[in-house]
Amino acid sequence: MQFAPTLAWALFTTLLVTASSARADPVTDATERVTGEPEAGEPRLVEDAGALAEAPPRPKLEVAFAGGIALSAAFVDWDRTTASGARDGDLRFSVLRLGARARYGMLRLDFEYRIYPLYQFLRHAVIGAELSDRLTVDLGVSRAPFGLLPYASNSWFFGLPYYVGMEDDADFGLRVHYRPAAWDLWLAFYKNSEGHYFGRSLDSARFSYDAVQATATELAGSGITGARNDREINTFVGRVAHTWSGGQMSAELGASGRVGMLQDLVSDEHSVHWAVAPHARVAYGLLELQLETISYRFEPHAGVGDDPRLVAMGAFDAPYAVASRGHLLVVNLGYGHEVAWGPIELVRVYVDSGQLWKSADDFHTSRQLVLGSYLLAGPVHLSVDYALGQHHPWIGAHYGAALGEGAPSARWQRWVNVNVGFAY
Repeated sequence: MQFAPTLAWALFTTLLVTASSARADPVTDATERVTGEPEAGEPRLVEDAGALAEAPPRPKLEVAFAGGIALSAAFVDWDRTTASGARDGDLRFSVLRLGARARYGMLRLDFEYRIYPLYQFLRHAVIGAELSDRLTVDLGVSRAPFGLLPYASNSWFFGLPYYVGMEDDADFGLRVHYRPAAWDLWLAFYKNSEGHYFGRSLDSARFSYDAVQATATELAGSGITGARNDREINTFVGRVAHTWSGGQMSAELGASGRVGMLQDLVSDEHSVHWAVAPHARVAYGLLELQLETISYRFEPHAGVGDDPRLVAMGAFDAPYAVASRGHLLVVNLGYGHEVAWGPIELVRVYVDSGQLWKSADDFHTSRQLVLGSYLLAGPVHLSVDYALGQHHPWIGAHYGAALGEGAPSARWQRWVNVNVGFAY
């Protein structure tokens, strides 16, 4: 039949046009995915409009920059030589903090990097997911959920647990936080510590104290006579706490535990480290009492003739010796009051105290006592701390040996610190 080819071509053309009108144009489809609107001149299909109406709104990326700068002045009662050349009482640059916080739906990012005069390092970097209003999971360099949170102290000096890696300790791993009703539950696994960044030491340019690699020269005078090559790996941390409240009084009672490995990076030998800590936070009105006790144990890898009762720990670009076994006690009392004194909106005063008893009989007990005050005026903060230390690495002249065998002198030494900063 003569009209057969013509009919076949007409039928093919009709089917092609029909199929084309039923499939979204790829460019238009991509544009709609990005903007939610069709390109100019393109019809919006009824079916697509219904689908878009039923689809949940897409989250928006929210980003805020965070950080700050601080200056400080120190007044001490011992002769000291500072790496920066600052004299006693000089006002000097303390730290520059650069960070950001971001949120995209249930995902969030929290990041901070710190720059000091002679070294710099990552403070924390966490990518997290808020799976519900009670359950969050995060991955990265985060604060280990151990002991009183966020800190077992009120002052600029932190508490004694900080100096043995048991307060505000940042490590690299996975952390889960679950809050059913009045309970507060944490579980974390840290593959390793936050690591070493930029400084002059072998392995101590970091914020929080960890078991680190250190040369014999770096550890001279600490009681450790050889190089150390330990690092913390495969650490599990758990924390449970419960809060009771009634009237003006509230109390959080809890307990924490951690267990992990020390790996010698030269010999590849492994040993165990662990710590346990019951803790309590009790508030009555504007008063707050913090209580914590910690028992810990490290099994460092010491060479022949070296002292196995000492573990090399480092932060702020300088390692020192710490008694490998000990017991800590923290008792802090604070009073905070919101005010309207011109720009001043918060005033806080506090007394922080701590002791470290070391298992070795000939090691001296380390002590810390801080009387301080804190004022907040918008983004500006001011703290003044009167700190006393005995066998303390920072409050005294014997940094390397203070938390190990102790300083030759048993007298208390003083550091008055004034810190002023701007945070955004």
